[in-house]
Amino acid sequence: MKLATTTGDFPDHIDLFDAIRDIAAAGFRHIDLSFYTIDRDPSPFMQDDWRVYADRLMALAKELSIDFVQAHSPGSINPFSAPEAVDRLVEATIRSIEVSAYLGIPNVVIHAGWRPDSTPETAFVENRDFLARFYPVLEKTGVNLLVENSTRANMGEQYHFYDGKTMADFVRYVNHPHIHVCWDVGHALLEGHNYPDLIDLGRELHAVHIHDNSGRGDEHLPVFMGVISMDEIMAGLLDSGYTGYFTFESDSIFSAPQFRRSFGDKPSRFAELPRAMYAAAERLRYETGRCILEAYNCFEA
Repeated sequence: MKLATTTGDFPDHIDLFDAIRDIAAAGFRHIDLSFYTIDRDPSPFMQDDWRVYADRLMALAKELSIDFVQAHSPGSINPFSAPEAVDRLVEATIRSIEVSAYLGIPNVVIHAGWRPDSTPETAFVENRDFLARFYPVLEKTGVNLLVENSTRANMGEQYHFYDGKTMADFVRYVNHPHIHVCWDVGHALLEGHNYPDLIDLGRELHAVHIHDNSGRGDEHLPVFMGVISMDEIMAGLLDSGYTGYFTFESDSIFSAPQFRRSFGDKPSRFAELPRAMYAAAERLRYETGRCILEAYNCFEA
């Protein structure tokens, strides 16, 4: 199994190219490219000349001997919210698929939509119809969209993709060759299960998000900083026949600046943490991931 992590490990004040250099320096050869906020922030990916920017990414990947293996589509807007916001979300998601195809990324993760009054039946219908907006670009590019599970700790009862069986049933219901599943083990930890879900997903599982939490909230901690059983995760991945990447999404080793206490009107040197600290955290992620996969005799460079 090949080890990967996301560019989302690094905050916005650190340049994407510098982040990729630090990820590669830590040992990672495979990278998950985050498009999470391109629908709301000024982004070179949303410009008409985005291919120029993507060419720079490809040149850097060649220089560093790394590759981009999966991606995350914009995820900050509910697909069932105001129409103008959804139009922007769809535009940015299509662009994330186009960029992924250009960079050779086969799988892009997407969030399903939710409503407070939805039922499992209406959630299936409305999410199928939302995903259908991307069928033309998926069929043109060959990229897959992977629906991600969530947790009641985030969504309450307004979301319905909380277990592997439901998600496998949804993919069969949609019945499109480019719609599959990304399983987030930290979300599932808060639901109290992982192994049966991984088994139920079987061949529909095309990617994973690996992170930990305290059992109280969706904290996206590095593994072994929370309560997750990596033995359960590894057993589920191996017993289900999973062949994808072991991809970290443990981007909260440091708190976000808005949660950090300020010191009055005094100058602040750590409102935004220096790049070196994130680079050090990246080295810890890599060594942790390698340790896990080597313990199960499945580590691949």
